[in-house]
Amino acid sequence: MILGVEAFTHMFVLNTLEPKVECLPVFVANSNEMLVLWDDTYFQRLWCNMEVACFIKHAGPERVRFLPLWIAPWLLSSMLLDLISATIFEVLELSFPNWSMAWVAQVEAAVLALGSPPELTRFFAAFFIWMFSGLCYLPSSVPSFFSFRARLRSHTLLLEQMSSFRVQEAKCTEEWDRQLIEAQVVELYRDTGKSAEVEEHEHQHELERFNSYIQGPLRKVVLKSIGDELSVPYHLCLIAYLPMTFYSAVNVLGCDNGPCMRSVKEGGFSSLELYLMVQAVAWLLCMLLAFPMTHPTLLFLLHKFSPSDDSTSSSTFAALISCLVA
Repeated sequence: MILGVEAFTHMFVLNTLEPKVECLPVFVANSNEMLVLWDDTYFQRLWCNMEVACFIKHAGPERVRFLPLWIAPWLLSSMLLDLISATIFEVLELSFPNWSMAWVAQVEAAVLALGSPPELTRFFAAFFIWMFSGLCYLPSSVPSFFSFRARLRSHTLLLEQMSSFRVQEAKCTEEWDRQLIEAQVVELYRDTGKSAEVEEHEHQHELERFNSYIQGPLRKVVLKSIGDELSVPYHLCLIAYLPMTFYSAVNVLGCDNGPCMRSVKEGGFSSLELYLMVQAVAWLLCMLLAFPMTHPTLLFLLHKFSPSDDSTSSSTFAALISCLVA
């Protein structure tokens, strides 16, 4: 079920508004799912609150799907920045073919000179080369600061609105609408067996019951589906890094944009098959483990150092550095 405030404008004529409002719960009761396209004014609109009130009363909060409108632009911007980074990585590979394998011997010698156990030299060499490869993400770190800061603020606002939700504070154009809608909410959330003629304090009690539904069960559903302000669903992390994921196949099969046997020799591998397998496993670990950790780490650091309206330049600088670190 997807309902919009504008639909009611055309659907309801003033002299037939009341019976239409009374019919809304019947329509909602036959809906399997409710999709809420949330923006920062959603819970401030009384008609939207009535839609939610009707649905969670008949179907329960578990069947409400929240899709914040900031997810799409944030995800697309993350994919664009990853595409830029993958392009920079490819330019690096074209300019210096086989560079990663060519560095293995030199890095291993440096690691041994620092006193590393011989059996760990290959691991440290690979780790250093992969970390150096991450420099291709530096140009996108500044745009990421603004993108992730907006995402953090929007997600925080959603959870704060739900935790402090009060239907009595929602807005509507006509005050007559408020009387009808609140009366319908009271009817939905009245204790079984109570008289239809409720006193003013009982009227407020039923509205508070609906408020508690939003503040409690529905907010828990939102946290379960999209997480808190510092978490990013795993599948969204994978989608955000799709450009680099597709590029990984080019990098592995292209042997670092150089002669394959040269990469095999400089990397110290016994065969081409072993070289391709090790490269594929390394990229797979990055795609499934390292890349998905980047966004939660960045959100945590931004939350820690994110500048507020009265913040100092040092906190802004710390937040920017967080993007570079992540």
